Amino acid sequence: MRILDRGTIFDATAAPPERRFCTVPSLVRLPGGRLVAALRAGSSKDAADEDTPVLVSDDNAATWRLVSNLAKTRHEDGGVQFIFLDQQLQGVLLDWAETAGVSDKRIANVVAVMRHVPHHNDHIHVRFKCRERDSSCR
Repeated sequence: MRILDRGTIFDATAAPPERRFCTVPSLVRLPGGRLVAALRAGSSKDAADEDTPVLVSDDNAATWRLVSNLAKTRHEDGGVQFIFLDQQLQGVLLDWAETAGVSDKRIANVVAVMRHVPHHNDHIHVRFKCRERDSSCR
């Protein structure tokens, strides 16, 4: 057995309190690279409110992480202003985030900067705000 990659499957710090305790009893990489993970998530270990979401990622959630991390900068000087992508891709990302237990606050932060542009379902464009000190930026 060898380690192929390292990353986060479930970020409990970003999850709402009722989903902060999580175990990953099953993780499979299918031919072609798709990851399928079954989680047990609840307010405590073996809690009555526990559920078992099944997450699927074709890119190890890299697209969500990129968009989410960019959105975190939206209140910063020179931070992201808009992320342009097709509604279909927006839906895929938001469905993944909800299934993964991402907090409503974090999802709302991403939604606030996403804008629909047709035919942007395999790439994104990002517009950053001008920095206050950059008088030549429009």
